[in-house]
Amino acid sequence: MTKSEFLVYLDTEISASQARISTKNTKSDRVDTGRVEFLTVIKNMLTKNATPEDVGRLGAFNDVAQKLGVLASSKTLFSGLEG
Repeated sequence: MTKSEFLVYLDTEISASQARISTKNTKSDRVDTGRVEFLTVIKNMLTKNATPEDVGRLGAFNDVAQKLGVLASSKTLFSGLEG
């Protein structure tokens, strides 16, 4: 998958999650809020708009994925992206 294709995916998922969030602040609203926040961190990293907190969050996730063997220790979450 290319970086631009992945960014389109992120935008689509962020928009869909935002559309499901109501003003009632239900459990599912909070789940979608968390989803939007996480996907936005990933988007910020790819578009070079990441805050230090974004870098820390994604770095921690990357480290956990490596520790669990989901991701090889020589790879990062973005290793598979082209261009």
